[in-house]
Amino acid sequence: MIIYGVIASVGFGGASNVVGTMAVATWFADKKGMAMGLMSAGTAAGQLILVPLSLFLIDQLGWKTTVLVLGCFLIIIIFPLLLLFIRSNPADLRIHAYGAKVSESDQGMQERKEAPKGMLSIFQLLKRKEFLFLMLPFFVCGVTTTGLMDTHLIPFAQYCGFTPGVTGAAVSLLAGFNILGTVVSGFLADRWNCRKILAFLYGVRDLTIVLLLIILNDASLFGFFITESHLLILFAISFGIVNFASVAPTMKLAAEYFRHLSAGAVIGWIYLSNQLGSALGSFVPGVLFDLTGSYDSSFIASIILLIFASALSILLPRQGADYQYAAGRDLAEYR
Repeated sequence: MIIYGVIASVGFGGASNVVGTMAVATWFADKKGMAMGLMSAGTAAGQLILVPLSLFLIDQLGWKTTVLVLGCFLIIIIFPLLLLFIRSNPADLRIHAYGAKVSESDQGMQERKEAPKGMLSIFQLLKRKEFLFLMLPFFVCGVTTTGLMDTHLIPFAQYCGFTPGVTGAAVSLLAGFNILGTVVSGFLADRWNCRKILAFLYGVRDLTIVLLLIILNDASLFGFFITESHLLILFAISFGIVNFASVAPTMKLAAEYFRHLSAGAVIGWIYLSNQLGSALGSFVPGVLFDLTGSYDSSFIASIILLIFASALSILLPRQGADYQYAAGRDLAEYR
């Protein structure tokens, strides 16, 4: 509990998407959404590759040796790569962020690092509409993705009566299409309205759960669902596409809304809400299943939450000129 729950968690939190998002926001002025989508896809790809690899190594070498092998991989391969090639700011290498528009008057300032930015407390942030309307949907994202589906898809498939082979294929395809969804979402975030993308993603995720709930509560449809096992595969694919796809638009909006302040602290709070949602989304459905013997109540709660998340996303402030006043107001509040 101490090693994994405390010490290792410091590493998990430090080498998280919070730091990765800030790195992308710092290094990319153009195609920021695509870069964030690729970063999120890397997380999904790591799970897709390392989880089965770890299971194979555990079977062959035992869990203790497997932990040592993975730890050595991080220390010997990953750590030197980060140390040698990653820099906090483009100015450290005397270059500008990718796609940054630099005037001639700025050329002499190339070596100068950006001045420290202000920071608002969590109480000040909670008064900001743009913060709340990003944080609450991202909390719902954690409840319904990492929490509900990523944790309970295998028990749910076993509850329905699917074979281990079909279940394993569904989980693998969900992870695989998760990668595709995050890349496409990042690509679209640079071209379309991120508020509308988020509303669409939460809405589609909602529809997939609605269909699943309808199937479970109709005897004829449920029998067809079990007989035609490819339907579970189709569900895994459709949910996988929208699973982590909300990360890139959410982080792109956060980086743009709070670029005049210390966006890292803001993004950290937003990710914390996602992790709290993931924890509750993992634990509560398990408790409800033990009490009721089904996932119906968890699915219904998720449907309501996703409608709420979609509505909040479309109500986010517009980007661009309409947001300049809010930027000045935040700086005045910080001072």
